[in-house]
Amino acid sequence: MFKQIPESLGPGKFALEKLAGALTLLIIFFGLAACGGDGGGDDDRETGATPVFAAVVFMADRDNDGTVELYAALDDGINIIRLSNPLDPGGNVVDFKVSPDGLFVAYVAEQAKEELFVVPVDKSASESAQKISGTPMAGGGLKKIAAGQYAFAWAPDSSRIAYLADQNTDGVVELYSNTPDGTDLTTVRLSVLPGDDRDVEDFAWSPDFSNSQKIAYLADGDLNDVIELYTTLPAASAPLKISSGLGPGSNVTAFKWAPNAELIAFLADKINDEFKLYTTSPNNNANILVSGSLAATSDVKTFKWSPNSLRLAYVNQFSAGVFQLFTTRRDQQPSTLISGDLRDDDERGYGWSADSSQIAYLADEDTADQFELYTSDPTTASAGVKVSGVLVSGGDVTAFQWAPSALLLAYVADQDTNGIIELYTTNPDGTVNDKASGPLDGLTVEDDFSWSPDSARIAYRADQDSLGTVELFTTNPDGSGNDKVSGTLTGGGNVNRFQWDGLGSAIGYLADQVTAGVTELFASLPDGSQNTLLSGPLAAGGDVSRFEWVPE
Repeated sequence: MFKQIPESLGPGKFALEKLAGALTLLIIFFGLAACGGDGGGDDDRETGATPVFAAVVFMADRDNDGTVELYAALDDGINIIRLSNPLDPGGNVVDFKVSPDGLFVAYVAEQAKEELFVVPVDKSASESAQKISGTPMAGGGLKKIAAGQYAFAWAPDSSRIAYLADQNTDGVVELYSNTPDGTDLTTVRLSVLPGDDRDVEDFAWSPDFSNSQKIAYLADGDLNDVIELYTTLPAASAPLKISSGLGPGSNVTAFKWAPNAELIAFLADKINDEFKLYTTSPNNNANILVSGSLAATSDVKTFKWSPNSLRLAYVNQFSAGVFQLFTTRRDQQPSTLISGDLRDDDERGYGWSADSSQIAYLADEDTADQFELYTSDPTTASAGVKVSGVLVSGGDVTAFQWAPSALLLAYVADQDTNGIIELYTTNPDGTVNDKASGPLDGLTVEDDFSWSPDSARIAYRADQDSLGTVELFTTNPDGSGNDKVSGTLTGGGNVNRFQWDGLGSAIGYLADQVTAGVTELFASLPDGSQNTLLSGPLAAGGDVSRFEWVPE
């Protein structure tokens, strides 16, 4: 069993129990302990065999068609635990996140209101999920940020959960936090706003694990309709405004913590209604303009910290509609122009290597309207190095990813045949270029591809073997060892999405592999062996809609 945390346990003791919880987690994976069921009629057979795959949490209308609930699959899907509490008629589980330590799951149930619950991953038959959002909640519930996505997040050390909701005043969205085993007694309202027409717009945990961990958030806390940047402690309401110089009509629109948590970068239109990039300390409002050496009538649109927290890359849009990539020091200007013209300001069009030594980007530097992949030294204005090989006339690179090792990049392009998208790899200086996808016959690799955590293999979706059938493959970066991972799909079946586990030892994916139109959860080893159904039998008409591996 996973380590059970008593409901009376406070956050300090919870932190001390994490090691014990992680050790007992291993017991499950080696078949030395059995998990109990939930009394809900699930197939909870016990097994003494060593599991091939880690535990996984998933959403599905598994028991009743049209009612989406939350489950955990243990022991390679032999033991299925229903994690969510019984739902009101018409209610559904709509979002969830596994805690970083793998002990708990937070989920949003959409019933009369969108409410937040936490439950152990190995919930026993006698346990229930704990509601950690307000009881009763004054407004409509948790803030929805996109389809199937709600505004809540675990602290990096799993000690607390922060969320946005109109919990105290209907229509006023504020920031709250609670412990995983929390009740109303341990809920903390972190952003006490002064009026009914104020809201918290966004928030993010500091990435550090120290006692000084903070939460940053955007809100019109001082002036109505002027969004500014604040930080606060996660267990006490102590808001500190760390943006400065904003007046009526100005706003902070985006922010990001530096990976080392020492600074926060943000966009704001403090000067002449133009959005510039600033950095500031989480402990004061000594803002530094780091994108100031740019032409007037231009705006910074998107930005990214380097992994070592020393520099930022950002896309600037000029008045003629031209997008270009710059880098800058974290604490001073001027900026360094890195690229020619980019297609747009999409953050997926540029990215840092894991060691911060290079930045890659998509641009049409050599041929107008032909977008290719380049790398550049982020500290100098030297010309970028084209690394995407020789593209056929009309060809484009559409997406890329750095390997976690920073030694290679993978990208998809119609490089050899116009209109035929394939997967390639290259090194940062462009001297090695390999086609990584298998032989294609007028078929297409999807833009959905991902490096394994150890950089050894790449997984990708493609209709590589059968026209119109999207399957899951893995390959070595040089194209050797190309394996189909998704087993034999039924006629009309397709792989919808996939995810490496945290160690890169397995891949989970959703597919209508057995029955056309019925999406289930499967896993395979990276070579395609041990193909296993993890989600168990579904109710007639049921589907699995989302899943996450439990961290090991």
